[in-house]
Amino acid sequence: MNVEKPINRYCPRSGKRVAEDSLTSYRGFIVGFCNTNCRDDFQANITRRPNDTIYFDVVIKELELKTFAQTSEKYDITGS
Repeated sequence: MNVEKPINRYCPRSGKRVAEDSLTSYRGFIVGFCNTNCRDDFQANITRRPNDTIYFDVVIKELELKTFAQTSEKYDITGS
């Protein structure tokens, strides 16, 4: 079984480890929850779950910044 890795290790609701059967997509990224109930509730109520979306938005921003920093070092776009 080829399951994509979620961008988060811990459930934004419980703080427990993400379960392989509780993944979904958010803004084009694979995100995870600790169980299918949390995942299904998020999917059904995404606009009414600001704490979840804020958590994932922060994780996505950190991932983007890390990727940018790695690219900057690789290509020395700082001009140093």
